Amino acid sequence: MMNFIKKDNEPPVDYNQKRQEELDKISVLLKQKRESNNLDIELISSQLHITMNMLRAMESADLKALPEPVFTRELLKKYSSFLSLNSEELLDNFPIEQNASAKTNY
Repeated sequence: MMNFIKKDNEPPVDYNQKRQEELDKISVLLKQKRESNNLDIELISSQLHITMNMLRAMESADLKALPEPVFTRELLKKYSSFLSLNSEELLDNFPIEQNASAKTNY
């Protein structure tokens, strides 16, 4: 029998922290790959139509400078694919869920 009910003794998941931890790993790979291929960030920006500020934020793991998690994931996917990195594997553990306190009730 599957139990989908959250137990009271389980601490809530901090998705912001998980995202930051994953971005810390991903950012190093992105920057290393770009630099090893001698690619200019301005050229990448013009080819991918991603601002240089966003590219720099991804490479420096600056989560606060990036958009909502679902959009950040897509930007990371686009950038990593451009660099010929396995984007599916790279982003496998990057959560797009929001923390409970960050959710908006409509």
